[in-house]
Amino acid sequence: MPVRVRRLPVTTTVAVLIGATGLALAWLDHATRNGVVRWASTSVDNLGSHPVGSLLGSAFVVTEELAGWVLLSLLGLVAAERAVGSVRLLVAVAAAQVLGTLVSEGIVAWRVAHAALPLSQRGMEDVGPSYLVVAGLTIGLLRGSWPGRAAAAVGWWLLGPDLFDGLSRLDVAAVGHVVSIAAGVVASGIGATPRPAPGSGAGRGR
Repeated sequence: MPVRVRRLPVTTTVAVLIGATGLALAWLDHATRNGVVRWASTSVDNLGSHPVGSLLGSAFVVTEELAGWVLLSLLGLVAAERAVGSVRLLVAVAAAQVLGTLVSEGIVAWRVAHAALPLSQRGMEDVGPSYLVVAGLTIGLLRGSWPGRAAAAVGWWLLGPDLFDGLSRLDVAAVGHVVSIAAGVVASGIGATPRPAPGSGAGRGR
């Protein structure tokens, strides 16, 4: 049975925004595109000057491999939204983006303040939908149907080699991915109801 768009509003919105933003950036000249990416980046400086704009914008800015990120968002979010519902998924991906950013960039700010990183790191580029995707893949793997879990496993296999690269050095992306996994785990467990036993007569879920 085809997945209906209206039943997956979070997945549809995220995938469309990633695709549309990526296509729009591709039409811009190099200087303008770099300017947009710098503005949307959730760097320490940007979080201090325009936190809402950078937190929202950075989640949908893809500078390379656009088709791959759209596919990964679908692999993770479709299974997650069907398993836990739109509201819980929205909370999970929002928490992953906000908390993943604040924790990882907070570490950067602290390290710069204590001379462990150069001052230039306050303006480092930090964009992309990976925090949202990782949270969705986590939920899909833990709570999805078996086909959904298989799709999420494929997503993990594709992302796995790069997710935690630099974690021992407190790399921004790696730290954010750990926080995103935690958001997905929490969203998978809060308010969870046990699956009905086979033959119990309970109504079918989504």
